[in-house]
Amino acid sequence: MKVENNRLLSDYLERFLHDPTVEKLDVAKLDEPFRALGEELVELHNELEEFRRYSAALASGDLSVPVPSDDNPLCENLKALHASLNDLAKRTKAVAFGASGEDFTSDTCGGTLDEAISLMVERLREHESQSRKKLATKAYYDALTHIRNRAFFEEYMGSLLEQETAFTLCYMDMDFLKNVNDNFGHNEGDAYIRRFVETVKNAFRTTDVFARVGGDEFCLVLTGRLKRLAESKLANALRVFSDFDRYPSSFSYGVVEIDGEAGSYRLEDIIKEADREMYECKRRNKKRMGSV
Repeated sequence: MKVENNRLLSDYLERFLHDPTVEKLDVAKLDEPFRALGEELVELHNELEEFRRYSAALASGDLSVPVPSDDNPLCENLKALHASLNDLAKRTKAVAFGASGEDFTSDTCGGTLDEAISLMVERLREHESQSRKKLATKAYYDALTHIRNRAFFEEYMGSLLEQETAFTLCYMDMDFLKNVNDNFGHNEGDAYIRRFVETVKNAFRTTDVFARVGGDEFCLVLTGRLKRLAESKLANALRVFSDFDRYPSSFSYGVVEIDGEAGSYRLEDIIKEADREMYECKRRNKKRMGSV
């Protein structure tokens, strides 16, 4: 009888240590003195099964797996690892959302560590994309006036010329800017430039491309052959801008019209032509307003 009970217990122990799917021992088949030991082996079998399920879940990155109770000593180290992985997932999501770890609760950490890392990578890519867009925007705008800058103007003009699109170029140069800077300071000079920009913007469509191409030089591009219209609008803008009491305010302009058909225009030549017309306007402005 003793030999038979020992055989049942040892066979059961060997089988469940190597095969987690083995059936539980029927303790009732043991004689009374051996049943207590049989129950302890069944309990060990249950603990080992839980250990295997828990470790398999963690190995797959599943952090939502239920935490075993404190009654299972086999899982103590795994529970410590689980807590560390949860903390890592929380910190990873904190990075992804751009927040500190304290902003997240344990409820935020469901799912797998892979999901948390994937989320972080996705958010970092989004952040990089947004940063690139912001940098691109800054690269094409003038910091003082918030209109387009020379880099954008040259690319835009290159596109129009390549596509042989008809357009009208208005080339403008501010008068008396040095006088304003010398007598009223550069802050007032900046305000003078911004007032000029707002005056011109108010005279034209928002779809017309307005760019600052130098310290006191500006270009406005209208698609289509609109020279007479552009000159009329600029003449009106000049009257509005000149109506200022503190000091003389003026700007000079030249307008050229490109038919877009010949395909042989160069930007330098177009600007030179507009520049010649602008200096004619500047001469008239000086005659009208006198030397300052």
